[in-house]
Amino acid sequence: MLANKRWAKKVFSGFSKPIQNGLTSPFLWMYAAVPCLMAVFTYQNKWLTGGCFVISVVCYLAFYSKLAYFRWIPKK
Repeated sequence: MLANKRWAKKVFSGFSKPIQNGLTSPFLWMYAAVPCLMAVFTYQNKWLTGGCFVISVVCYLAFYSKLAYFRWIPKK
């Protein structure tokens, strides 16, 4: 919801709201796929998997804080 609210409405302003929502989804799928791929490729080493998990949590918190508190696209 924050991704759609913060930048999809501005980036995809020429489209209707259902289309904006649909265009936001692939970006969030890619964001969710990265930790999944890291888990698949590092499952044999628990320390590496744990490190990837910590990196994923830090990236999530940074991404969330940017969406919740800052503007990524300046006002016109």
